[in-house]
Amino acid sequence: MKRFTRRRSPVLVAAMIVPALAAAAPHKKPATATPFEAVKMIIEFNSTAQDAGVQVSFDAEAWKSVTVLDPDGHKIFQVDGKGSLRKLGGSELFLESDEPALQDVPLDDLFAQFPEGEYQFIGTSPDGESLAGSAQFTHKIPDGPSIVSPATLDPDNAVIRWAPVTTPAGIQIAGYEVVIEKDDFHVFDVKVPGSITSVTVPPQFLEPATQYGFEVLAIENGGNQTITESSFTTE
Repeated sequence: MKRFTRRRSPVLVAAMIVPALAAAAPHKKPATATPFEAVKMIIEFNSTAQDAGVQVSFDAEAWKSVTVLDPDGHKIFQVDGKGSLRKLGGSELFLESDEPALQDVPLDDLFAQFPEGEYQFIGTSPDGESLAGSAQFTHKIPDGPSIVSPATLDPDNAVIRWAPVTTPAGIQIAGYEVVIEKDDFHVFDVKVPGSITSVTVPPQFLEPATQYGFEVLAIENGGNQTITESSFTTE
């Protein structure tokens, strides 16, 4: 099935994370730095396509430059606004790395490039204020959800079901996300707690006699998520 083009932040989207570079000069968070409103770094694994990549995001009221450092102080990403955008400042930024197949880049190689630990986010606002934050990055990846709903659904009573994800050993699922797409358009997207293993799709989102692709994502407590792709046809 064609891979989803999932909707990202409407503000800025970057297509690739810069691979880990040589060790950068030590960076220290200024004592008076303002915290980012949000920072995040996770692994997304597609159990259907058998590929994986890294996602990084951060949010602040306004920033003109941001640097991300790995646990060893190596710079893995840097962004600087230019011209009018530098004066105005950015707010939310989402970055997704390339997602090579595991046969080309095994998970152990990805883990070596992006070690577990605390990643530092250091930035500057348009008015010169220092920004700082940190995100804990882990290698805990849940197995993909097993879809148990039928391939043909009644559009007036469409329920997508999956088996709870309990593996590998020690994994803890914080929640699931269900994304339904038709012709590269997201028609439905919802997140539910980890105790829920089914979602009823309101009939106004579906048309009769139509095929839809969908994803169910298992989201681990640390943020890493695993996708299972499938499809259904309405009666």
